[in-house]
Amino acid sequence: MKPRKLNTILFTLFLSLTASVVTGCNNGGGGGSGDSGEEEGGTINFWAYQPSKQTDQTAYKNLISEFTAETGIKVKLLMVVKDSYNKSLNGALTSRSKPDIAYLDQPRISDYAHDGTIMKLDDEIAGNPNIDNSKFFASGLATTMYKGGQYGVPLNMTTSVLFYNKDIVSTPPTSWEEWLNTPVSGSEQSLFDGIGTGGYAGWYYQVFLANNGGKLLNDAGNAVAFNDAKGVEAAQMIQDLYTFDNPQGSINRSANNAFGRGQIAYKLGSSSDIDALDTNYPNLNYGVSLIPPKVKGDTSYSNMGGENLVIFNHSPRKANCIKLIEFLLREENINKIASFTGNFPAIEEYATIESIPVIKEESRARKAVILEQLQNSVPRPVVPKWIEVNDQYLGVAISDKVLSEDPARRDIQAALNEAAQAANMKLFGS
Repeated sequence: MKPRKLNTILFTLFLSLTASVVTGCNNGGGGGSGDSGEEEGGTINFWAYQPSKQTDQTAYKNLISEFTAETGIKVKLLMVVKDSYNKSLNGALTSRSKPDIAYLDQPRISDYAHDGTIMKLDDEIAGNPNIDNSKFFASGLATTMYKGGQYGVPLNMTTSVLFYNKDIVSTPPTSWEEWLNTPVSGSEQSLFDGIGTGGYAGWYYQVFLANNGGKLLNDAGNAVAFNDAKGVEAAQMIQDLYTFDNPQGSINRSANNAFGRGQIAYKLGSSSDIDALDTNYPNLNYGVSLIPPKVKGDTSYSNMGGENLVIFNHSPRKANCIKLIEFLLREENINKIASFTGNFPAIEEYATIESIPVIKEESRARKAVILEQLQNSVPRPVVPKWIEVNDQYLGVAISDKVLSEDPARRDIQAALNEAAQAANMKLFGS
């Protein structure tokens, strides 16, 4: 074959292959820039947390297949391990294979809404009988709102409660005073498991702050408030629980699974901790109670976590994404998704004890406490960059200073003031 004729054939093949690739990108997965407007066809790219169990991963895939069978809309489900989810999602948003719809951690809604990454959903939800805002937990719905607009749909919810070892604690405390004065005997036992470090410390600090009537932001929403008198008292309570004069307490707090091994009187945790304890420590004699308020008889408050569903502005398949959300919010489907993590569905009437799977039947009563605590769970501030403030400033101030083993570093007011100054600069530039 002559070289000129061969070149012509190769060039023709190149054009054919190029056309096939472009057609595949337009009709298959991948978000695209959104410049072409809404597309009827195409595959939805859906990002979700990966369930830990293989059976649950299969169940999720089957659920999505049911949606496709019902609607004819194809969905590419990408399940990502939760610990690496945010980093992976941010990377994907700058790549060619963008998600159309995804899970988003509650406090990240404001970040993505502020920079225009996610879609404002008010028009799509107004009058939509399949997405009824009145059915969601009010606190969960609040996490989707930014500057008067709705940018997400609540999916799963959880909160923190108090775990106690029944072999150490006969009756759970109903006030801070009772909590602090729990008698703990034995050289191998400690009062409290701790609140972790960094972001975890900031997350659990809100539990104590809310029960002392304090807030993370002031009412005007233009400055942090965690360094006021109520914030200091909340941090003091945590510091007192650490019982630094008991060397065994420090050893137990740093030990893996000390509560599961029966060495700790109290720990904070949520639904997933119940499943973990029942699986790994089936003989542990433990109970779950509401977070003790500062004063006996007052309302018990806690923090709130969970995931929302968001649609990205770059997606050319927004209408189909709305249909997927409608499908996922159905009672049997939202309960199935909640069961993957042991959390509760964000639609209040669907959040029942009977709907949540348990490892041990007696843990149904334990999870009932979590459902009760959800009624008074407090969302984190819906303000851009709050996660950075929680992890880098507030959490670090609590864990590295307030809870330092070195008494010279435990100046609560100074630690919170320093964190507040950095936080206000980060959030408000002042």
